[in-house]
Amino acid sequence: MAAYTPYNGAILGQAIAFVAACLSLLVAVTFEAVHVAVRRMVFRLRMHPDYSYRTELTVRVYRRLLSLIYVHVTCLRMAMMLTSVVMALERKLLKNWCGKQIVDIKDGPRVEIFSEDPLADADVVFVFAHGGGYFAGDASLWGFWFASLVRLIPGKKCAVVSVEYRMAPEYPVDTGAGVKDMLEAGTWVKETCPRAKVIWAGDSAGGGLALASILEARDGSDPLPEGLLLICPWVSAKMPATYGEFDLIPNGFLEKCLDMYKGKVSARNRALRRTSQNIYLAPDVLKLQGLPPTMVVAGELDSLAGQATDLNENLRKCGVKSKLHVGASMPHDFLVCENLMFGLLGFDEATRLVAMEEVRKFVDSVAQLAGE
Repeated sequence: MAAYTPYNGAILGQAIAFVAACLSLLVAVTFEAVHVAVRRMVFRLRMHPDYSYRTELTVRVYRRLLSLIYVHVTCLRMAMMLTSVVMALERKLLKNWCGKQIVDIKDGPRVEIFSEDPLADADVVFVFAHGGGYFAGDASLWGFWFASLVRLIPGKKCAVVSVEYRMAPEYPVDTGAGVKDMLEAGTWVKETCPRAKVIWAGDSAGGGLALASILEARDGSDPLPEGLLLICPWVSAKMPATYGEFDLIPNGFLEKCLDMYKGKVSARNRALRRTSQNIYLAPDVLKLQGLPPTMVVAGELDSLAGQATDLNENLRKCGVKSKLHVGASMPHDFLVCENLMFGLLGFDEATRLVAMEEVRKFVDSVAQLAGE
């Protein structure tokens, strides 16, 4: 398998994109601050009855920024790079996670390991695929967020192996690169941690990638994990009929992500597209028999909540032990939001802890079933 080639834009182009992102942030915050104030004080209108001014302003700014910058891949990646720097400083100052390690798997992807103990001593290892619409995000930032979540599981030594899988537009769906990277990482973890219970996990687009990868492993010779955890997964190429009015995903965002993930269609790869598209873009419509126990988490206000519900039903119809948990009044990807960001958004932490308790029960059941 070809080595992963990270995105490397021109320095000047990245600098311009970064400045544009900062200006977009300033404009968005100013505009939405006035907009929200006028709507609430003059017209007595709110996005949601439970939203405070801070929460409504943060949600609106987030959605507007996504609407402004999703058209330029470099700009979005630069913004996420800046966020990664901030989170690295937080890790250094607060020391709320330790033992981070980066490993380049031979003939495979780079992975980042989050564990307080040696990986080989872990009781449960999560092989994690980050979200980001198949073209953005990174293993470090998303891995840290997910590891902060997993760290709340008591009584078990848990580790997170966050996969730096190849993304669009450099590696569109026809290449199957992301799926191959997940399979390589899953195999490496099985070989490295023979005594651990392995759970594949992913959020948003990473959830769709994790599901597509486990279907590929089931039909091939790669080892299957003991469980599958999908958080607000994007598992279908069919766009939602309507975007949630109170969600963080802006209108049209998923369509743009999907266009980049599909890439250009040529006569040479059109036949391949017809076969691979069902595997990598619409795993929810495939036969789901033979998959390990699965948990699907969704937010009540998530635009993709319908996909999560349908997936859970399809899994059950196919005889898979599947459980669905819906966070009340929660937006997309609420469970993976890092504590600092969750506090900034102003959402109810208690609802997130309830979902985390359900995840703990799922992990316990996976470990128990695997031990039988």
